[in-house]
Amino acid sequence: MATNAGGMCCAKYGVTADHVASLTAVLADGRVIRTGPPTRKNVAGLDLTRLLVGSEGTLAVIVDATVRLRPFPAATATVVAAFPTPQQARDAGDRAGAAFDDIVAAALALGGTITGEHGVGSLKTRYLDAQLGPTERALMTGIKAVFDPEGLLDPGRAY
Repeated sequence: MATNAGGMCCAKYGVTADHVASLTAVLADGRVIRTGPPTRKNVAGLDLTRLLVGSEGTLAVIVDATVRLRPFPAATATVVAAFPTPQQARDAGDRAGAAFDDIVAAALALGGTITGEHGVGSLKTRYLDAQLGPTERALMTGIKAVFDPEGLLDPGRAY
């Protein structure tokens, strides 16, 4: 829930937040909150459900979720890579890391995003400044401070 995962099928099926109806979460100070209306549509107040889904555990600990179900996809596939030696695997990993940097730079240059599957995480934190402006980062830091003033939840993560 907290990563707002999307995977390879997100263009067709959406990301996690598109399917979450409501949440129960525990704040850093132990208070329990419930987000999401019992109805399909509700525009009263801020959308705390979407704020928490994708917050990577920095705002609260999600302990319960109600999700909307969809039919299972007809077919799926998985790709696996095997290497004869650890050195070849490491070389491939280094090349993949360089390619990843190039892909992120190209995505941002085209108006895209640094992430589209599992949130920012630790791998993509270094690209965050390239995507967000200082005002936006400051707002996120402020929101984090409201939810978790002691910095207990996932410290050092994302913002």
